[in-house]
Amino acid sequence: MSQLRAIIAIVLMLLVVIIIVQNHVAMSTTVEFKVNLLFFKFETEKMELYLVTLIALMAGVIFTGSYGMFERFRLKKQINSLKKEAAKKDIEINSLRNLPVTENTILNDSLDDNDNKKKI
Repeated sequence: MSQLRAIIAIVLMLLVVIIIVQNHVAMSTTVEFKVNLLFFKFETEKMELYLVTLIALMAGVIFTGSYGMFERFRLKKQINSLKKEAAKKDIEINSLRNLPVTENTILNDSLDDNDNKKKI
């Protein structure tokens, strides 16, 4: 399995290198971003498109990683609460299994049922 991961990683790196070489001129162009609102104006310095792509990639990695981490914590909390609930139900089931069954209770119940039928 680890060898398969290594092969996939190498192929992906090779594809990235090919894309970088083929798009070197296009990615080397400089761009600047401007935000011009009525109450706020902002302008970045000129930067290459490589840097913009890298910033967007890193922002996506951080956002996705933090979302995944919070989702994992939420699911772990849910799993723990379900385990506690299952343990409580197991205790209840075991306590119900251990209740004594006596003949007097059964006989009294059947006699009460017969008396009720006679009254009707």
